[in-house]
Amino acid sequence: MGANGSMWVDAPSYCQAPSCRHAFENKLGITLSNVVPLSQRGRIAGRWKFRDGFSDIEFSITTQGDELGVVVVDTSDGERPEVFGVEWKEKDLSLSFAVHWANGRFQKYRVEIGPDMERVVATIATTVQELWERQ
Repeated sequence: MGANGSMWVDAPSYCQAPSCRHAFENKLGITLSNVVPLSQRGRIAGRWKFRDGFSDIEFSITTQGDELGVVVVDTSDGERPEVFGVEWKEKDLSLSFAVHWANGRFQKYRVEIGPDMERVVATIATTVQELWERQ
């Protein structure tokens, strides 16, 4: 047992070579070489809405195997814009995707894991429509 009472044998910091690591094996037969880190992308799955309380846009993010799904709905009129470019970045714990609305508006989203399980942080880049007049 390790010094902290765990099942792991404490490997000294200087012992990083594969032959040395092999000697520090868990009593159940799990080695450091066969421990696989779990993806954190499951934390982003769920139904999300802007926190302002006024927005009618709802985001549903699903995970199934290696696939991520994003559905965006404007609940005020039921519009479901085209969603494309869905990409998970494990290193940044972020999900990126783009949305194209029927009115021509284009938005790009970057959604990051928040400080707790009930929040995510969204960064949005959007197009703006202006009315111009002749001078």
